[in-house]
Amino acid sequence: MAARLIEIQRDDGTWSMGLLGGTEGYPIKETSGTSFYAYGIAWGINQGYLDKATYRPALMKAWRALEKSVTDEGMLGFVQPVGAAPGDSFPDYTEVYGVGAFLAAGTEVYKLLDSEQAKKKLANNPAKTLMHNAGWCWFQDPRAIIQDGKLVIGSVAGNGIGDAAVGVYDLDNKQLLGRTTLKADFDHDDHNSPVFYTRPDGSLLTVYARHNSEKVHYYRISTSSDFLNWGEEKTIQSPANVTYMNLYNLSGEKTLYNLYRGIDWNPTYVTSKDDGATWDDEHLHLIQNEVPGVQRPYARYAGNGKDTIGLSFTDAHPRDFGNSIYYAEFRDGNFYNVDGSFIKNLKKDGPLKPSQAKKIFQGGGGDFRGHDLSVEKSAWTSSVAFDDKGYPHIAYTYYLSNLNSG
Repeated sequence: MAARLIEIQRDDGTWSMGLLGGTEGYPIKETSGTSFYAYGIAWGINQGYLDKATYRPALMKAWRALEKSVTDEGMLGFVQPVGAAPGDSFPDYTEVYGVGAFLAAGTEVYKLLDSEQAKKKLANNPAKTLMHNAGWCWFQDPRAIIQDGKLVIGSVAGNGIGDAAVGVYDLDNKQLLGRTTLKADFDHDDHNSPVFYTRPDGSLLTVYARHNSEKVHYYRISTSSDFLNWGEEKTIQSPANVTYMNLYNLSGEKTLYNLYRGIDWNPTYVTSKDDGATWDDEHLHLIQNEVPGVQRPYARYAGNGKDTIGLSFTDAHPRDFGNSIYYAEFRDGNFYNVDGSFIKNLKKDGPLKPSQAKKIFQGGGGDFRGHDLSVEKSAWTSSVAFDDKGYPHIAYTYYLSNLNSG
């Protein structure tokens, strides 16, 4: 049908009220039918059913004709009145169905032109591969950092022997400077990706750890301005197996936090008072699971750089329990609600329990359904960040089915 339509399109870009009547049978143009045909052709191009090179010229010819049919007052003219058969149209007459068709066509034409513009921008600014054979997962941060005009990226190789690596891209000169290995044979696991912190002297600290198989974090400090050379590898010993490092500095406390999953598979932290050169021996249990059994609250963190760390966390793994999402803030050893109201002190009252924090999302509470399925009405924490006013913004994903999540 589309192929035949573009064959019988009139020279002025419209289609006759009786499609096969041409200009002889219908000398006056008509816009409601033309709008519907333009909509259909544009939709077909956008959905990939119609060849763009073949149908785009006819579409744009029709759209130009429709544009010319809009009066200076903004009325779409030449809409045939309601009738039982093809009839006449008038330059000063419109109908709501004609306007609706015109707007529908415009929506699809806009999508087409917007897509073309985006492709032009991409062609002028092609995507760059910063690291090959590299991966990370979202529970470690910052996995990439900008320092002295360099974009520094941490990753773990998915092929080969699973090196923990650092890649560096020069933003000013738009070129890759190289890649260096922090630790060879570090497992094929994206959970092991290094994270970074900019120290006051401009050097970078990196921390990396295996996925719940060792009671140790590894760390190094950069020794060059290109960030491809790193100092001696040192370790942070933990009382439990570790994973998921997150580095946040609070200048008001003069303390660098390494937040990770550790004690009882729960969020835990250890601190440094010298920007990561050495680390305290005390590891503190930050958030405590309340769901029966061995459960894993999953946390995402945000720091304001001064005095507060935002905590967005689940009460379990969404594969094991229909978990909810919670939020609280941690500063100077205390937990607070977002409105500043006090919850409790960590050392005096123990780690934060989900029921003591603000519930952001109510999960379904269901149970394990198999390793290939999440529990119904469960959610993942995905991101949390502070805006310029200090307000937290939280993102999470909601499991709908194995085919859809929102």
